Amino acid sequence: GWVDPIYTNITVQGQTVANGQQAIAWDLAPEVAGFLHLRKNVPFYAPTPRITEIDVMFRIDSGTTNSGAIGLFGQSAPLGGLFEWIVEQSGEVWLLSGRVFGAQPFWVQTGYYLPKNVWHHTRTVLDSTTMTMTLFVDGQQIGNALPLDLPLPQLNHAFTSVYVDAPGDERIYFDDWVTRERDAAPFLSANVETLPVAAPATATLRLHAGTAMANRQYWLVGSATGTSPGIQLPNYGTPLPLTFDWFTAYLASNPNGAYLSPSLARFDQNGDAEVTLSTLAQLPSSLVGLRLRFAYFTLNPIDAVSNAVQITLR
Repeated sequence: GWVDPIYTNITVQGQTVANGQQAIAWDLAPEVAGFLHLRKNVPFYAPTPRITEIDVMFRIDSGTTNSGAIGLFGQSAPLGGLFEWIVEQSGEVWLLSGRVFGAQPFWVQTGYYLPKNVWHHTRTVLDSTTMTMTLFVDGQQIGNALPLDLPLPQLNHAFTSVYVDAPGDERIYFDDWVTRERDAAPFLSANVETLPVAAPATATLRLHAGTAMANRQYWLVGSATGTSPGIQLPNYGTPLPLTFDWFTAYLASNPNGAYLSPSLARFDQNGDAEVTLSTLAQLPSSLVGLRLRFAYFTLNPIDAVSNAVQITLR
């Protein structure tokens, strides 16, 4: 599944293995300069909140001249790079960060130097709910960054690559490439961050609990105070991340009311639901700046709670 889309004079061999499988040995011709990469068309990320893990066995054998940078890169057309980490020429691992909603990207220096001439297990964890990338090397968390351009386009446009920038005469090996995806659930999001008080307005709260919660009952409630210390639910260890106050009490005693509906209902067959928050009419200007937080939990039994989402009145 590997493709060299740029050069044809890179030798791809299979003489070194990590775990009993054929590895890819990238023998860099010293006369080849510039950006070289091998592409593996492995789709990553789905439109729903997801966590993607990319595992790669990785090894650099020393040469007389170090490469400019060796790394893992993922891209999804028509956007630019979605995630990237590199082993810099010094051997230090760097993570690309700041590439969120058009922000200027920058490199995060982890302070971790990758030993050469031995195999390493790397795991790149991409979380679309927090827009973060976390890198683990040999089971140790090396660092995290915010490299993702979201929302992502269709799955079939995605690919990942290993690459070398300004190569030397090192040998680079990759083996046991595995990509896994799982739901980032339960998760709650909102289509807006603020609501005006000067006129009627609505916000959509999107609940995602995953297919395991299909057709299960949920209850969405809120707080006008905060998220800590949380509400302890019966027979469930993780508290609901809301501070119990007058707003919580009102919503709990008025499920599926005019302001928040359907707050007590069931997920669809995909474990998803949408709830509408409505101001209904003009509100007092004294409410400007009020921060409302929302979260949901499952019922019968109570076995999952979501994150909290904030909507500020303006």
